Amino acid sequence: MVLLRMIITFMKIGLLSFGGGYAMLPLLREDFVNINHWISVKEWLRIVTVSQMTPGPIAVNAATFIGYLIQGFFGSLLATVSVVLPSVCIVMLVAKFLKNLDTDTTNQLFRITRLVVVGLIAVAGVQMFPDALIDVPTIVIYLVALGLTLWKKVSPLVLIFGFGLLGAILAYS
Repeated sequence: MVLLRMIITFMKIGLLSFGGGYAMLPLLREDFVNINHWISVKEWLRIVTVSQMTPGPIAVNAATFIGYLIQGFFGSLLATVSVVLPSVCIVMLVAKFLKNLDTDTTNQLFRITRLVVVGLIAVAGVQMFPDALIDVPTIVIYLVALGLTLWKKVSPLVLIFGFGLLGAILAYS
């Protein structure tokens, strides 16, 4: 029963979320943390962190990890397929539909979609923000990383590696 509910939930998220993985994060959190309580907030934050650091789309990585936590290897396989399948079908239909539209209409559709995606990504950030700042060191790390990103234009790769290493040192000291 849990496996079927998980598949349906991932298919719903894959069908209803546009804009890629970051736009899916609020939906994933809502369903798996808040509604079904299949994973904790702490597990959710770890999933998002690892999903960002591993190669591939963040939503697919997150689905794989969530599926594994809920139902093991088979759950991870089904979760991954379930979250991707609706998007593949939609892209095939949209490609067929867009072929018949003029360029101005197509451009307007994409402009509107981009605005919605920015909103969904902002929601993901706002939702994770209070849960991620758990103590003084994480708040300091956040502020330093934000400053280095905005004012010094430090590469996100350098920040992820550097602060990941610092976080590991702090966790095991």
